[in-house]
Amino acid sequence: MAKDTPVKKHRSWWPTVRWHTFLILCLGFTVLLLAVFGQPSKQGFFCSDTSIRYPFKESTVSTGLLACISLSLPNIIIFVCELCKILYGQNTSKVASTKAGPNKPPGRYVFLILLIKSFGTISLFWLGIGFAQITVHGAKFLCGRLRPHFFEICRPNIDCSLEQYRYAFVTNYTCLGTDLNLIRSARASFPSAHSAVAFYAALYTIIYLHRVRITIRGSRFPGYFLQFIIFQGTDVSNASGSPRRSICTKIQLDLVNKE
Repeated sequence: MAKDTPVKKHRSWWPTVRWHTFLILCLGFTVLLLAVFGQPSKQGFFCSDTSIRYPFKESTVSTGLLACISLSLPNIIIFVCELCKILYGQNTSKVASTKAGPNKPPGRYVFLILLIKSFGTISLFWLGIGFAQITVHGAKFLCGRLRPHFFEICRPNIDCSLEQYRYAFVTNYTCLGTDLNLIRSARASFPSAHSAVAFYAALYTIIYLHRVRITIRGSRFPGYFLQFIIFQGTDVSNASGSPRRSICTKIQLDLVNKE
Protein backbone atom coordinates (compact mmCIF):
# COMPACT_ATOMS: atom_id res chain seq x y z
CA MET A 1 0.00 0.00 0.00
CA ALA A 2 1.53 3.26 -1.08
CA LYS A 3 2.21 5.83 1.55
CA ASP A 4 0.56 9.20 1.26
CA THR A 5 3.03 11.92 0.41
CA PRO A 6 3.14 14.56 3.15
CA VAL A 7 1.59 17.86 2.28
CA LYS A 8 4.04 20.74 2.54
CA LYS A 9 2.67 23.43 4.79
CA HIS A 10 3.28 26.99 3.77
CA ARG A 11 4.53 29.25 6.48
CA SER A 12 1.93 31.81 7.44
CA TRP A 13 3.13 35.40 7.47
CA TRP A 14 0.36 36.63 9.78
CA PRO A 15 2.25 35.78 13.03
CA THR A 16 5.23 37.78 11.76
CA VAL A 17 3.00 40.72 10.88
CA ARG A 18 1.32 40.69 14.28
CA TRP A 19 4.61 40.31 16.17
CA HIS A 20 6.41 43.08 14.26
CA THR A 21 3.41 45.40 14.55
CA PHE A 22 3.23 44.80 18.30
CA LEU A 23 6.95 45.54 18.73
CA ILE A 24 6.73 48.71 16.64
CA LEU A 25 3.79 50.00 18.70
CA CYS A 26 5.60 49.21 21.97
CA LEU A 27 8.77 50.96 20.81
CA GLY A 28 6.80 53.95 19.54
CA PHE A 29 4.96 54.28 22.85
CA THR A 30 8.26 54.08 24.76
CA VAL A 31 9.83 56.77 22.57
CA LEU A 32 6.77 58.98 23.09
CA LEU A 33 7.03 58.61 26.87
CA LEU A 34 10.72 59.49 26.80
CA ALA A 35 10.14 62.51 24.57
CA VAL A 36 7.30 63.88 26.70
CA PHE A 37 8.26 62.99 30.27
CA GLY A 38 12.01 62.36 30.08
CA GLN A 39 14.20 64.86 31.90
CA PRO A 40 17.95 65.30 31.31
CA SER A 41 20.27 65.13 34.29
CA LYS A 42 21.23 68.54 35.67
CA GLN A 43 24.86 69.32 34.90
CA GLY A 44 26.96 72.18 36.19
CA PHE A 45 29.05 74.66 34.23
CA PHE A 46 32.02 77.01 34.45
CA CYS A 47 31.30 80.71 34.10
CA SER A 48 34.47 80.97 32.03
CA ASP A 49 33.17 78.39 29.55
CA THR A 50 32.53 80.35 26.36
CA SER A 51 31.26 77.30 24.44
CA ILE A 52 27.81 77.61 26.05
CA ARG A 53 27.43 81.38 25.60
CA TYR A 54 26.50 81.56 21.91
CA PRO A 55 23.22 83.05 20.66
CA PHE A 56 20.25 80.84 19.95
CA LYS A 57 19.40 80.30 16.29
CA GLU A 58 16.64 78.28 14.69
CA SER A 59 17.66 75.27 12.61
CA THR A 60 17.87 75.83 8.86
CA VAL A 61 16.24 72.42 8.31
CA SER A 62 13.26 72.07 10.64
CA THR A 63 12.79 69.00 12.80
CA GLY A 64 9.52 68.12 11.10
CA LEU A 65 11.00 68.34 7.60
CA LEU A 66 14.06 66.29 8.53
CA ALA A 67 11.91 63.61 10.19
CA CYS A 68 9.46 63.52 7.26
CA ILE A 69 12.25 62.99 4.72
CA SER A 70 14.21 60.51 6.84
CA LEU A 71 11.15 58.38 7.63
CA SER A 72 9.27 58.53 4.33
CA LEU A 73 12.06 58.33 1.73
CA PRO A 74 13.29 54.83 2.71
CA ASN A 75 9.72 53.48 2.63
CA ILE A 76 9.11 54.95 -0.83
CA ILE A 77 12.37 53.51 -2.19
CA ILE A 78 11.59 50.08 -0.74
CA PHE A 79 8.06 50.11 -2.21
CA VAL A 80 9.33 51.09 -5.67
CA CYS A 81 12.12 48.47 -5.67
CA GLU A 82 9.79 45.70 -4.47
CA LEU A 83 7.20 46.69 -7.09
CA CYS A 84 9.82 46.46 -9.83
CA LYS A 85 10.88 43.03 -8.55
CA ILE A 86 7.25 41.85 -8.72
CA LEU A 87 6.58 43.22 -12.19
CA TYR A 88 9.90 42.42 -13.83
CA GLY A 89 11.16 39.44 -11.85
CA GLN A 90 13.66 39.13 -9.01
CA ASN A 91 16.42 40.68 -11.08
CA THR A 92 16.00 44.47 -11.04
CA SER A 93 18.20 44.75 -14.10
CA LYS A 94 15.07 44.02 -16.14
CA VAL A 95 13.51 47.31 -15.11
CA ALA A 96 14.53 48.86 -18.40
CA SER A 97 12.95 46.00 -20.36
CA THR A 98 9.53 46.41 -21.91
CA LYS A 99 8.50 42.79 -21.46
CA ALA A 100 7.43 41.44 -18.10
CA GLY A 101 8.78 38.18 -16.76
CA PRO A 102 6.87 34.92 -17.07
CA ASN A 103 5.94 34.92 -13.39
CA LYS A 104 4.15 38.24 -13.48
CA PRO A 105 1.18 38.05 -11.09
CA PRO A 106 -2.34 39.09 -12.08
CA GLY A 107 -2.97 42.81 -11.80
CA ARG A 108 -5.52 42.47 -9.00
CA TYR A 109 -2.95 40.73 -6.77
CA VAL A 110 0.00 43.07 -7.38
CA PHE A 111 -0.79 45.45 -4.52
CA LEU A 112 -1.39 42.63 -2.03
CA ILE A 113 1.85 40.89 -2.99
CA LEU A 114 3.65 44.24 -2.77
CA LEU A 115 2.44 44.75 0.80
CA ILE A 116 3.46 41.24 1.83
CA LYS A 117 6.93 41.41 0.28
CA SER A 118 7.75 44.93 1.46
CA PHE A 119 6.33 44.57 4.99
CA GLY A 120 9.31 42.62 6.32
CA THR A 121 11.90 45.14 5.12
CA ILE A 122 9.86 48.18 6.16
CA SER A 123 8.97 46.75 9.57
CA LEU A 124 12.65 46.07 10.29
CA PHE A 125 13.40 49.67 9.34
CA TRP A 126 10.85 50.98 11.85
CA LEU A 127 12.06 48.60 14.54
CA GLY A 128 15.57 49.96 14.05
CA ILE A 129 14.26 53.53 14.26
CA GLY A 130 12.57 52.71 17.57
CA PHE A 131 15.65 51.09 19.10
CA ALA A 132 17.86 53.94 17.89
CA GLN A 133 15.58 56.58 19.41
CA ILE A 134 15.36 54.80 22.77
CA THR A 135 19.15 54.45 22.89
CA VAL A 136 19.78 58.07 21.91
CA HIS A 137 17.18 59.52 24.30
CA GLY A 138 18.52 57.41 27.16
CA ALA A 139 22.09 58.55 26.51
CA LYS A 140 20.96 62.15 26.01
CA PHE A 141 19.12 62.32 29.34
CA LEU A 142 21.93 60.49 31.12
CA CYS A 143 24.69 62.79 29.84
CA GLY A 144 22.79 66.08 30.11
CA ARG A 145 25.35 67.90 28.01
CA LEU A 146 24.67 71.63 27.69
CA ARG A 147 24.02 73.16 24.29
CA PRO A 148 26.03 76.11 22.90
CA HIS A 149 23.10 78.50 23.54
CA PHE A 150 22.52 77.28 27.13
CA PHE A 151 23.22 80.64 28.81
CA GLU A 152 20.86 82.60 26.57
CA ILE A 153 18.00 80.13 27.02
CA CYS A 154 18.47 79.24 30.68
CA ARG A 155 19.63 82.61 32.08
CA PRO A 156 20.95 81.10 35.35
CA ASN A 157 20.62 83.14 38.52
CA ILE A 158 24.38 83.37 38.86
CA ASP A 159 26.43 86.57 38.56
CA CYS A 160 29.50 85.34 36.74
CA SER A 161 31.21 88.72 37.21
CA LEU A 162 31.70 87.94 40.91
CA GLU A 163 35.12 86.66 41.92
CA GLN A 164 33.68 83.61 43.70
CA TYR A 165 32.15 82.29 40.45
CA ARG A 166 34.93 83.21 38.02
CA TYR A 167 36.72 79.84 38.17
CA ALA A 168 34.21 77.83 40.16
CA PHE A 169 32.17 74.92 38.82
CA VAL A 170 28.56 75.98 39.40
CA THR A 171 26.11 73.20 40.19
CA ASN A 172 23.55 74.99 42.36
CA TYR A 173 21.65 77.30 40.04
CA THR A 174 18.11 78.03 38.82
CA CYS A 175 17.12 78.88 35.28
CA LEU A 176 15.23 82.17 35.03
CA GLY A 177 14.12 81.54 31.44
CA THR A 178 10.38 81.23 30.77
CA ASP A 179 10.37 78.65 27.94
CA LEU A 180 10.58 75.33 29.77
CA ASN A 181 10.75 73.28 26.56
CA LEU A 182 13.75 75.24 25.28
CA ILE A 183 15.45 74.98 28.67
CA ARG A 184 14.92 71.22 28.68
CA SER A 185 16.32 71.01 25.17
CA ALA A 186 19.29 73.22 26.08
CA ARG A 187 20.32 70.65 28.70
CA ALA A 188 20.25 67.70 26.29
CA SER A 189 22.78 68.32 23.53
CA PHE A 190 24.51 64.98 23.00
CA PRO A 191 23.96 62.61 21.30
CA SER A 192 21.79 64.15 18.61
CA ALA A 193 18.49 62.35 18.01
CA HIS A 194 18.01 64.05 14.65
CA SER A 195 21.42 62.96 13.38
CA ALA A 196 20.85 59.43 14.64
CA VAL A 197 17.55 59.09 12.76
CA ALA A 198 18.88 60.65 9.56
CA PHE A 199 22.05 58.56 9.40
CA TYR A 200 20.25 55.36 10.37
CA ALA A 201 17.68 55.91 7.61
CA ALA A 202 20.45 56.67 5.09
CA LEU A 203 22.55 53.67 6.10
CA TYR A 204 19.56 51.29 6.04
CA THR A 205 18.50 52.54 2.60
CA ILE A 206 22.05 52.31 1.22
CA ILE A 207 22.43 48.73 2.44
CA TYR A 208 19.01 47.82 0.99
CA LEU A 209 19.89 49.34 -2.39
CA HIS A 210 23.17 47.44 -2.39
CA ARG A 211 21.29 44.20 -1.71
CA VAL A 212 18.75 44.63 -4.50
CA ARG A 213 21.52 45.67 -6.93
CA ILE A 214 19.75 48.14 -9.16
CA THR A 215 20.99 47.66 -12.72
CA ILE A 216 19.80 49.66 -15.74
CA ARG A 217 20.95 48.63 -19.21
CA GLY A 218 23.71 46.50 -17.72
CA SER A 219 25.16 49.31 -15.59
CA ARG A 220 25.06 49.51 -11.79
CA PHE A 221 26.18 53.13 -11.72
CA PRO A 222 22.62 54.52 -11.17
CA GLY A 223 22.29 52.47 -7.98
CA TYR A 224 25.68 53.57 -6.67
CA PHE A 225 24.94 57.19 -7.58
CA LEU A 226 21.62 57.04 -5.70
CA GLN A 227 23.43 55.68 -2.62
CA PHE A 228 25.93 58.55 -2.84
CA ILE A 229 23.15 61.17 -3.13
CA ILE A 230 21.33 59.75 -0.10
CA PHE A 231 24.47 59.81 2.06
CA GLN A 232 25.52 63.31 0.99
CA GLY A 233 22.00 64.66 1.44
CA THR A 234 21.91 63.31 4.98
CA ASP A 235 25.29 64.83 5.77
CA VAL A 236 24.27 68.26 4.45
CA SER A 237 20.89 68.25 6.21
CA ASN A 238 22.46 67.40 9.57
CA ALA A 239 25.17 70.02 9.18
CA SER A 240 22.67 72.76 8.28
CA GLY A 241 20.23 71.73 11.00
CA SER A 242 22.75 71.53 13.82
CA PRO A 243 22.64 74.24 16.50
CA ARG A 244 26.42 74.17 16.51
CA ARG A 245 26.44 76.19 13.32
CA SER A 246 25.98 79.22 15.60
CA ILE A 247 29.50 78.55 16.91
CA CYS A 248 30.94 78.71 13.40
CA THR A 249 28.99 81.92 12.75
CA LYS A 250 30.29 83.51 15.95
CA ILE A 251 33.88 82.51 15.18
CA GLN A 252 33.59 84.04 11.71
CA LEU A 253 32.22 87.28 13.17
CA ASP A 254 35.04 87.41 15.75
CA LEU A 255 37.64 86.95 13.00
CA VAL A 256 36.06 89.73 10.91
CA ASN A 257 35.99 92.11 13.89
CA LYS A 258 39.65 91.45 14.65
CA GLU A 259 40.77 92.31 11.12
